[in-house]
Amino acid sequence: DLDKAIEAAAKDFQHDSSWRKVDPAARAQLIYKLANLLPRVVDYLAVKIVELAKKRIIGNPFDSTTEQGP
Repeated sequence: DLDKAIEAAAKDFQHDSSWRKVDPAARAQLIYKLANLLPRVVDYLAVKIVELAKKRIIGNPFDSTTEQGP
């Protein structure tokens, strides 16, 4: 599930994450696998990105409900 993957990735950038303890060579192997997987999921990711973009509230930057200015 993409949402779970994003959540896990965000956690792994925290100071005390387990990812920071992974050997650099092992990290490289995992990133290489991810790079090979990406072409298979790029269309799905594009759809999800568009869905998220459509939900953003765009408008007056001084309005507290606005998420993104014009």
